[in-house]
Amino acid sequence: MVSLALLVPMGVVLWRAEPTRACWDVPEEIAALADDPPAATAHLDPGPDTGTGTGAVAELLAPRHWVTCAGPSGPELLGSILVAATTGQTVDDQDGPALVHTEAMASVLYDIVEVLGAPGVGAVAPPRLRSWGGPGPAVPDGLEPYVATALAAYVTDLADPLESGLPLRAVADGRTGEARSLFPLIGTDLVEVDADDGTPLQSWHAALPTLVERIASHPRAFAILHDAHRAYAAHYLDHLTVAGSGELVAGVGLPPGAAAFDVLPEMTTGLAELAYLRGRFFEDGTIGDPAAFDAAVREHSRGTYLAVADPPALPVATGDLARRAPAAEAGDVPVLEGREHLLSVLERWAELRGLPEAERVPLRALLRYGFTRGLNWTQWSWTYS
Repeated sequence: MVSLALLVPMGVVLWRAEPTRACWDVPEEIAALADDPPAATAHLDPGPDTGTGTGAVAELLAPRHWVTCAGPSGPELLGSILVAATTGQTVDDQDGPALVHTEAMASVLYDIVEVLGAPGVGAVAPPRLRSWGGPGPAVPDGLEPYVATALAAYVTDLADPLESGLPLRAVADGRTGEARSLFPLIGTDLVEVDADDGTPLQSWHAALPTLVERIASHPRAFAILHDAHRAYAAHYLDHLTVAGSGELVAGVGLPPGAAAFDVLPEMTTGLAELAYLRGRFFEDGTIGDPAAFDAAVREHSRGTYLAVADPPALPVATGDLARRAPAAEAGDVPVLEGREHLLSVLERWAELRGLPEAERVPLRALLRYGFTRGLNWTQWSWTYS
């Protein structure tokens, strides 16, 4: 048995394993990585080329490290190291200004997604009890909020994946110089053999949506990702400007040559994915008490995000998007009603910018289309995976 010793900020507990239970005696140099972000990044950096790597992320996250013999629990220690390595800051420093992501940081995140989002990993992981349910034991119980924090720091790469056409984990953005994590845009077909009759079984797999699905039934992880995507949507509206003629145009912070109307479908995809997963978890019983789950998500949420009245003059570092100051506490605002909430944010922004009604009509339609497209894509992904 394992006794609980202390409640810590991420909602994870310190563990002290009894001598009869197999546990990880953490080397001092590994434990120190949680408080030394540069060292954590250097230790886990697999290099930018997907054809090579050190395997350090997979080694760190091995199931035998999930239970520590003393001190911080496995999920707390591992999560703190992952956050430090991908953001360049400790868990305690996540509320301050973000650092510009380096290629090494972004490459570490790529490998985290590949390892924790790998197909079939649950088959070799030890069984465990999840207090809120959740699919598969691929992610140790308690690691989810840390993984969500690392992903949220790269919300641009989640919502607007960059395709380089090169076998790279990360590449510097030509506009900002900040590194982007190159999550594969297209999944892979997997063929397995039925154990009973030898029939080939084909499925589709992509590591990033698989990992999001594996952590989204944790209310705090869900809140972190949901907040990040809503902050990202507000950020994109920030950078749309209205010309003197009343026409909507792209502004500073958007890709060169981007049409203003391109961003509305894009900025809804992440929220649509979370909305689909939330509904599916309610239906299949993964989340047994929907009301309690929603209440917990709202409790962990930072608040509501609204676009600003005047377009910002400069781009914002990717890591700062998820740290955007909320406009207000969530209160009774229906933030979990994704599409309708986004429409209300759009309407407020349109009023602040003086956008004519004729310009608002197609924007509402595009936002609805983008959200529906995101729902359909997510449903398709899970139907064939």
